[in-house]
Amino acid sequence: MKCHLRWSLLSLSLVLVLAVAGADAQTPKRGGVLRVAVLGDPPTLDSHWTTANFVEVITQHMYEGLYTLDQTYQAIPDRSTRTGRPPTSSR
Repeated sequence: MKCHLRWSLLSLSLVLVLAVAGADAQTPKRGGVLRVAVLGDPPTLDSHWTTANFVEVITQHMYEGLYTLDQTYQAIPDRSTRTGRPPTSSR
């Protein structure tokens, strides 16, 4: 019985340590260098011009929009934090 309790406490401790370590790893940092490994040099970055699949994989992140479509094809914010019009100037 003591052995079972000991393993349970050890497992719980490990889960808590990993949860705390994972929370720090997900904190975003500004700046830095993004390094991406790709299959080869893309022939173009125009995904409409080529049929090479890895060009689409690269460019989908470059041209990612502020909005996306939900299940009913309605526009919803994807990378934007708020919607609306900017205030008009009084010129």
